[in-house]
Amino acid sequence: ITSSYLDTYYLSFISNWTNNATLVPCYKASLFGFSAAQLNERCAERGALIYLINSMSGHLFGAYTSQKLTYNARGCGLLIPMH
Repeated sequence: ITSSYLDTYYLSFISNWTNNATLVPCYKASLFGFSAAQLNERCAERGALIYLINSMSGHLFGAYTSQKLTYNARGCGLLIPMH
């Protein structure tokens, strides 16, 4: 994974945290548009996800889910199954 806003420290941290798993980006808003529908279309049903967000004010934050996200057929967004 490469990014213009993640420095080597954060890339190394993510790599170590994921045991050097191969990370395949599924969505980047600046490439695919700032649309929830695009995020849903590109990332649903892909397994565990790491979200990295660079805010307009320059803050970097993220989230992780081990649960596969399922697209809501009604177009209302993503559903996270509860087990």
